Amino acid sequence: MLFLFLGMVYNRGVGKAREAPYALTPYVLGYGLGFLSDFAHTRIFSNRPVGDNIHPYTIGYIKGVYNMKVGQIPDFLAHLTPKSPVPIFKGTTGIGKTMAVKLGAQRLGRKMAAIPPLSTMLPEDANGVPIPQIETVKFMPPDFWRVGKNTLMFLDEFNLATPDVMSTLCSVLWPLADGTRRVGSFALPEDLLVVAAAMPSSPGSPSRPLPDFLRSRFRMINIEAHVDDWIPWAIGAGVESTIVSFIKQRPELLAPKPPEDHSDMSFPTPRAWARLSFVIMVEKQTGWMLSESASGMVGAGAAGEYITYRQNMNVLPDPIKVLEGEIKFPKRADIACATAVSCIQAVLNDAELVPHWLEQSLEWPADYVIGLQFTAIARVDSQKRVDLGLDLPNITAKYPKWLKKYSQMIHNIQTS
Repeated sequence: MLFLFLGMVYNRGVGKAREAPYALTPYVLGYGLGFLSDFAHTRIFSNRPVGDNIHPYTIGYIKGVYNMKVGQIPDFLAHLTPKSPVPIFKGTTGIGKTMAVKLGAQRLGRKMAAIPPLSTMLPEDANGVPIPQIETVKFMPPDFWRVGKNTLMFLDEFNLATPDVMSTLCSVLWPLADGTRRVGSFALPEDLLVVAAAMPSSPGSPSRPLPDFLRSRFRMINIEAHVDDWIPWAIGAGVESTIVSFIKQRPELLAPKPPEDHSDMSFPTPRAWARLSFVIMVEKQTGWMLSESASGMVGAGAAGEYITYRQNMNVLPDPIKVLEGEIKFPKRADIACATAVSCIQAVLNDAELVPHWLEQSLEWPADYVIGLQFTAIARVDSQKRVDLGLDLPNITAKYPKWLKKYSQMIHNIQTS
């Protein structure tokens, strides 16, 4: 009963905080007691970490957590309507904003409008070239603005545009008095979704601070790269296994803060690591050539660590032989992690290997099977999971032993 009463006081305080954060003061006591109630509940009656029961609005307000992970962008886009306030995703270069928006468009079944980077535009590109008519003038925009219905328009590098271009694009971002969005004299489709992206402003950066009249209209969302998002994506995208395992063990090198001196030196980004994978797997670079390429893509420091890590792993076992039980799953952590990646990549490309994986993985460390491999499977398109036989109903029916062993861990991941 005490917990119930304290929770009622606590929820009342949170509700007021949502309406007006500065009105929280009269409810500090209720909030504090409610938090203690949460603490007692989570520690005494459950295994969930402290804070899981706190209202998400309160977490955002108290801790200042308003960042969104790159991997959450597609889910966010699924809730937008053509009349929604336009979101602008603000994050450092190379973290995957564009790719996430493309994935969101695919899930929505929308075409992605191929709009050139705004940094390359002149005002007449955004407003159209004046064409004299009888008693009037029409502004005819370039063809790339002539999009059809069921389209998602992505305006990238928004704050690299000139102030004139930014101002001109207001008629694209928000409907005019007649309810239409326009580029020059061309009316855009009524069902158009518009999304923008920008880079953080910093001294020496080519990006410009957004004017007040734009900031007050955009839905500003900070985007950050996170290793828990990138690794499942990288596995599904076929990123080279030693790169994935290296980032799992050195997550701070996935997307560190870019150098403040804005020198010409490269630095690590999710995009740079994916491109380094191309150099290894397609160009087949090794030795000094790979070292030089890595330094030129992710920076000398990160490249040196990765090359040393790669050399210390010697030769990785054949994932097919591991899946078929001819070779035991390795015990050394770095080799085990890379082997787990290469094995699940092989499974995602060959349905015949699925039974082998479900059988052999019973003997593998659970952290690799669920924490690494299953999370990658969960990010795969649902129809592909069904086609491969990796959907939970199929596993439940045919491989109950596997599900029994790992069901609790799967539940913990799905509810975290």
